[in-house]
Amino acid sequence: MDKVKLSNILLEGVSLFEIQVIIKTDYNYNRVEIYNMIRALKGVVVVTVEQNSYLDSRRTNLHEYSLLHMKYISTKDPSSDIRKIQLDSKTSNKIRGLLQFIPRLKTIRKVGSY
Repeated sequence: MDKVKLSNILLEGVSLFEIQVIIKTDYNYNRVEIYNMIRALKGVVVVTVEQNSYLDSRRTNLHEYSLLHMKYISTKDPSSDIRKIQLDSKTSNKIRGLLQFIPRLKTIRKVGSY
């Protein structure tokens, strides 16, 4: 009889997705710290910041924008899982200085299965 490994059970049916997310942050907060707090959210694997001149031009003395390429784990529905991450950033793991978390749902793409 084959042994069932806990790691195999935990990773069964897990897929990795990538999405673009636009965030609006308070100008008085350190953006790098906000990026790190997003990286710490449950399900988030990798966050890469893309330099974007259009979003940089939208900066004011109150807020600024960033474009993130985020990889995250999904077990069933990637759209609902990114919405859970979005909700988590505003509620149970509220990120100070994060004003808006806007996932660009049309950019979701699968990058792997495990």
